[in-house]
Amino acid sequence: MSEIYFTSDTHFHHKRIIEFCPNTRLGSTIEEHDQLLIEAINRVVTPKDTLYMLGDISWSKVDRTKEILSQLNGHKNLILGNHDHQISQEGFSKIFEHISHYREVKIDKTDVIMCHYPMVEWNKGHHGSVMLHGHCHGSYVGAGKIVDVGVDGILTKNMEPVHWETIAEYVKNREVIKHH
Repeated sequence: MSEIYFTSDTHFHHKRIIEFCPNTRLGSTIEEHDQLLIEAINRVVTPKDTLYMLGDISWSKVDRTKEILSQLNGHKNLILGNHDHQISQEGFSKIFEHISHYREVKIDKTDVIMCHYPMVEWNKGHHGSVMLHGHCHGSYVGAGKIVDVGVDGILTKNMEPVHWETIAEYVKNREVIKHH
């Protein structure tokens, strides 16, 4: 059976990400960081699994970004972030099964809303849907069933992607947001 994982803000080849996020990023150089991040993803994600990447994937040029992404296990899906200018549907369609700015899926009967940016209110949030985002590098917790799934997020350990069951357990007892 395949599993479902989430990550965001991998920032491959971002030379200052280790400086900006010293408590969550591993490696002493960006090359070492990138290799450790690839290994962290592949340590938990198998080729059969699904991996949702919620933006800010790479600061590298297109060819290097494709090279890095091709090393990652799983059926990859991308939610575009503010630093994903070089990624286009056409150029990355062989790497990603789906590319969009926003996505809604159902996992284990739960509506899951994904966007790179956190939302104060989201579709079906008042009915218990889960909002997954990145962008904030662990600095935003928010109200309701919202989770930063980024490399620097609260549920992430050793730069590994977050498993759906970990997210489901985390949000289980969080309050459903009020609507109006």
